[in-house]
Amino acid sequence: MAKIYYVGDWAVMLGPVFAETPFNYAAKGTDIFNYGTWLKEALESTGEHQCDSVPTWEFYRNPPGRWEEILQEYDVVIFSDVEAKNFQLDPSFFDRSKFGKEPLTFPDRIRLTVEACKAGTHMMFLGGWLSFNGEMGKGGWGRTRLREILPCECLELEDLRESTEGFVPQPSAAASKVLGDLDFSTAPPILGYNIVRPREGCDVILEWPEGHPAVCTGQFGEGGHEVGHADEDVLLAVLGHARGVDDQRNVGALLAVGAVLAVAAGAVVGAEDQDGVVGDAHLLKLLAVEPHL
Repeated sequence: MAKIYYVGDWAVMLGPVFAETPFNYAAKGTDIFNYGTWLKEALESTGEHQCDSVPTWEFYRNPPGRWEEILQEYDVVIFSDVEAKNFQLDPSFFDRSKFGKEPLTFPDRIRLTVEACKAGTHMMFLGGWLSFNGEMGKGGWGRTRLREILPCECLELEDLRESTEGFVPQPSAAASKVLGDLDFSTAPPILGYNIVRPREGCDVILEWPEGHPAVCTGQFGEGGHEVGHADEDVLLAVLGHARGVDDQRNVGALLAVGAVLAVAAGAVVGAEDQDGVVGDAHLLKLLAVEPHL
């Protein structure tokens, strides 16, 4: 069984907001959304894996030492819409009661993440407006050491590609060793993705119609997990992101591919089952034959 720590894809909605006079504005509602529900369900659907889904603000507020414990405890870490500031800043930096007393420094969560990856923790990096370099460069991953463990190269600034018609990914030339002859002709459309560049030494498994990578994999570090013939850690990037509930389901279907590639024995890229393709194939089937999860 793999233990998976899934950071991001939660949001708080405030409103609608009513302005009854020039001086009176009132929010008439508060709701919390977990957009990661479909991926979490896909990951746990066999009963073999445990996925703990946490909002970005919980990751940000981890006290010193807790992130190190999480990296030791979990086999796979997923990041989705987690901009670099959540790694680089600490809530204590904004605690005025601590100003002027002593320098406030804490263990670097980016360094810890890179070191954990190279020591064997598997990682998934998922697309979004605040992923990779994201909208107007706000994601910032490519400007940090996270670029060392990304199986693709980020653009320098804005990297979003959007369309109301959506995009359907297709297997690349290198996909057959992982996906076999899986048919993507009925895969659901994804309304947007992050443009990245292929990285030397890494594989592009799926591509968008314009040739941009959709799913990439790479191996870095020494890696402590036995994964078929590979002893190194596996990094995966899924570049799609979602608009609205239906598109969240569709992205969940695409990410099922990522789930299969990234988790546990027999389900990591490079590992083959008796049929010669990656395990947990029923998740891949969800993507290939169902318009919605």
